[in-house]
Amino acid sequence: MVNNDELGIILGWGRGAEGAQKAITELTPEKIGTMIRTHKMTKAEIIQTRDFYQDKVDGGKKAVGVADLRVQYMQKIFDMWPK
Repeated sequence: MVNNDELGIILGWGRGAEGAQKAITELTPEKIGTMIRTHKMTKAEIIQTRDFYQDKVDGGKKAVGVADLRVQYMQKIFDMWPK
């Protein structure tokens, strides 16, 4: 498993709340395709990462705002995942 910084680079979610919001806005099917082809990301990994950050949000952990944006980002990837 990769660490959080490496995962952020692979997924392109940016740094902090501003970076995460920008990543959500700029996410495209082409970017998801790159995640799949170049980094061999799977839909299961997207779900696992989304659920990890959802647990942070639900638990009221520090940096909930960023965690919530990462949940939104991961959900958008899931929703846009190629059929």
